[in-house]
Amino acid sequence: MKKGETEKALQLAEQGLKYELTEAQGAELNRVAAEVLCRKGELKRAQTYAKKARTHALASGDYRILYSSAVALGNIFARKNNYAAADMAYNEALTLAGIHKDTRLEGPVLLNMAQLDQHRGNHIRALDILNKVRGRLEKTKEQRLLAVCYSRMAFSYMEENRLKEALSSVKELEELAEQKGDKSLMASAHFRRGSVYLKQDEFPKALPEFQESSEIYKELGDIKNLAIVICDLARVYINLGKVRKANSLLKEATASAQKIDSENVLCKIKIILADKAVLRGSWGQARGFYEEALTKAEAIDNEDRLHYLHKSLGKTVEKMGFNLPGLESLLKRALESYVRLGLKREAEETQRWLAQISLTE
Repeated sequence: MKKGETEKALQLAEQGLKYELTEAQGAELNRVAAEVLCRKGELKRAQTYAKKARTHALASGDYRILYSSAVALGNIFARKNNYAAADMAYNEALTLAGIHKDTRLEGPVLLNMAQLDQHRGNHIRALDILNKVRGRLEKTKEQRLLAVCYSRMAFSYMEENRLKEALSSVKELEELAEQKGDKSLMASAHFRRGSVYLKQDEFPKALPEFQESSEIYKELGDIKNLAIVICDLARVYINLGKVRKANSLLKEATASAQKIDSENVLCKIKIILADKAVLRGSWGQARGFYEEALTKAEAIDNEDRLHYLHKSLGKTVEKMGFNLPGLESLLKRALESYVRLGLKREAEETQRWLAQISLTE
């Protein structure tokens, strides 16, 4: 939903709750309010509405309504990085679907559970879930959910360095996009393929993929996804030595991020600027950008950005070593965020880096 539509939905839900309602109606209106507030990032209010929705849903006796309220509550807990509570809510929804043999309800919640594992950095378990749900979705021909599944499989395969399988999942996503005539899915497929090539440092191959993705998002008016793709396009140009072009793209991405008030994208831009400074051998400048990026990532508690920051720091210490002023304090600060959000891989590797710094002192 667009901003105006979400505000309208929230307003209508809150107005509706003023009237005498059945348990089912009370559950649904509270759930709608919770979902809208979750999208807006107002998680405390969202959780209050979601709990009311669940109470009404239990009283209604309708398992579908109870399922929806459990998923809504799980999504809010996931946004709050309370993964244990999110797991409980999603498992409740999955149990309801299983008891009532409603296989169509199983797909969405399994995708959410896989995404939780991706946030934790447990891509092997995420892939186990995704491979199971993929078979179900292919049988029921739920193409929208199947597209989400292919995209998430590509991401986890990429994170596990199973790059052939990542590209195979991208191909399936691309074929589905062609069948549906869905430009947004096609843009996503090009972006995922570009990301796989970027991970392999195959910059000439990544370039046309990100270019195609950015053109489609531009045509669709999708400012947020366009800004994200432009960031990676800038990274490609930096590594191809076309710094002027990269600078122009980063300015464009910054303007887009400010327009939609996206700290997520602005954080990514700071990390790319740090990468650029490292390529020039300027640790002092890179450190400043890293600190700004970390501040933004901490403010929004964004696992993806912290994961992205960690990968960038890994390349930096590989290139410049550990004897860098201020590196230890930066890593300690990052470690606190990794531990708080349950990013085990990042935390363990950062502890090894800190031990390495101690040895060099």
